[in-house]
Amino acid sequence: SGATGPRGATGATGPTGRCMTSDVLVTINDGMQTTSTNTALTFSVNTLVFGESMSHTENSQNIKINEDGIYHIAFHGVAGMKKGISVPSTIRVQLYYDNKAVRGAVTSHNFNCAGETESLGFDIAVGLEGGGNLRFVINDDGYTFTDIIVTVIRLGNIF
Repeated sequence: SGATGPRGATGATGPTGRCMTSDVLVTINDGMQTTSTNTALTFSVNTLVFGESMSHTENSQNIKINEDGIYHIAFHGVAGMKKGISVPSTIRVQLYYDNKAVRGAVTSHNFNCAGETESLGFDIAVGLEGGGNLRFVINDDGYTFTDIIVTVIRLGNIF
């Protein structure tokens, strides 16, 4: 083989930016809460908060989105009916962002028997502009919720 030639110039360095880590917030309420018409559920304890793109004050209804991005939002809980509610009866949980329903972020159940309970949940990925609040709103009075959990994960940039 022949002689090695002169070394070429070093190429340009690529762009730098924020290291891609996912911010995560998990908030729960394992105690029973009773619903009121068009009122949001309250979350009492934050079990995991990592990062600054979202925040939640314990014992409040709002999850604050601080940064634009793509977010994965998961809701799960157990719904029941208070005594005296006639059947059939339908419970609905709708995710709102800044008082606007998030399309596709809804779960519901039609109760047909007194004393029935049902596990409800949804998962959705959405693009959100920072500065607003997530709220999980119940459509009607007379229901109970226990063992509710919300997980919010910032997946990356969108805007």
